[in-house]
Amino acid sequence: MSLVALAVHAALLADGGDLNCYRRRMFTAWHEEPGRLSPADIDGFGRAHGLGDVDRPAAFAVLAAGQATFVQLDAVPAADRGRRPLLERVRQVTVTQPALREWQRVTPAECS
Repeated sequence: MSLVALAVHAALLADGGDLNCYRRRMFTAWHEEPGRLSPADIDGFGRAHGLGDVDRPAAFAVLAAGQATFVQLDAVPAADRGRRPLLERVRQVTVTQPALREWQRVTPAECS
């Protein structure tokens, strides 16, 4: 479902929708609601925030042509906390280091 969420994000960006509200809704649904999300759920979140018809093949083509990055955060960032600098730094690392496919931060709580 991550690719569907990214595809809807790309389509919403192209349509000029409310990306901030879409991201918050996706984060809440992904992390705080029981059950798995369906593509229809994700499409609905996009439509609720300004997306017209979802042309998933076209949105996937936009992802394939660009450099998409999936970032998993531990909490919804406060509206006044600048996400853009963080996301731009992550994007720069992933674009300049194409061999880097995935990384994870290990915290002491995850170690036993």
